[in-house]
Amino acid sequence: MLKSYFRTAWRNLVQNKGYSALNILGLATGMAVALLIGLWVYYQCSYDRFLPGYGQVYQVQYRSVRNGDITTQSSVSLLLEGVMKSDIPEIKYIAQADWMGPHGLVVGDKRIYLGGGMVGEDFLHVFQYPLLRGEAGGVLKEMYSIVLTESTAKSLFGGEDPMGRMVKIDNAHDLKVTGILKDLPGNSSLQFNYLVPFSYLVQTSAWVKQASTTWDNNSFQTFVALRPGVSYARVEPGLKRLMPQHKPDWVKIVKAEVFMHPLKDWHLYSDFKNGIAVGGHDRLCKDVRAHWSHRATHCLYQLCQSFHRAVGEAGKGGGDPEDGWIASQGPGRTVPDRIPGDHALFFFIVLIICPAGSSLF
Repeated sequence: MLKSYFRTAWRNLVQNKGYSALNILGLATGMAVALLIGLWVYYQCSYDRFLPGYGQVYQVQYRSVRNGDITTQSSVSLLLEGVMKSDIPEIKYIAQADWMGPHGLVVGDKRIYLGGGMVGEDFLHVFQYPLLRGEAGGVLKEMYSIVLTESTAKSLFGGEDPMGRMVKIDNAHDLKVTGILKDLPGNSSLQFNYLVPFSYLVQTSAWVKQASTTWDNNSFQTFVALRPGVSYARVEPGLKRLMPQHKPDWVKIVKAEVFMHPLKDWHLYSDFKNGIAVGGHDRLCKDVRAHWSHRATHCLYQLCQSFHRAVGEAGKGGGDPEDGWIASQGPGRTVPDRIPGDHALFFFIVLIICPAGSSLF
């Protein structure tokens, strides 16, 4: 019976070449577009999900009131690290970081200029990027050390083993390679090619050393990882007590308070309005997941309807689509007998064309 279905279906497609080709191409194009939109939506929503424990990772930020407007800032004081460790026991790891700008790296006659970060000792506990060489708890302990990504290590050392070798940074100091990271994927919010201990920055920069002793210099980032099972609601009261206890004058002047922004929202909810995260990367948070996903589904539905109507008209010369199917397949066959074979063959052809079409974009 199935063989008969497909033989009849193929005969109908061949007899109506123009309509068949037009509608197969149209539906295949629609499916390819829907597939591309779906993949794009999935990619945008997948940022940082590859990291183990990403749901417990946060960035520390300030919220304050200035000229009647509630503002937020992600640059905070270095002193926050110590007080958060002592005042909020639900925090498992905490790490400071600079803003990950470019620096010059030199090995022999090889010189590269790439972006990298200077980060706290527990950075690779907070962000569990996969290490190919070294241990997360030890690679950033030594002040004059550096952790390279796999591609950076290859650029500097070629096929040689980079572990224990020296890299000169900014033509100033030699740093020993203590670890190799797997290259970061494109859907990582943080992008860097190497990591250097934050203690190196404090030791070699007088202004950073000074910043580590005052609440008035807000120039750095702070990241935390909460203990497993600990919710943000549980630590929020402790966060609200930090400023009144350690910087009460800020509370009086600008009503300053500490809050944390979850890693899972950095990409889609990074814009703030009146102190609340409302959107992010190209306002994707709602438009991408709702509006465009709906449009893709609706487009595919309309194309399917168009195909069914067109082939029906081809079989009968107009009228109801089901009558068209009946006329196109001859007497003695009911609609349930006829439509499955034609639809199955049609969608089989479309499913072959659709991935090929989407790969062209």
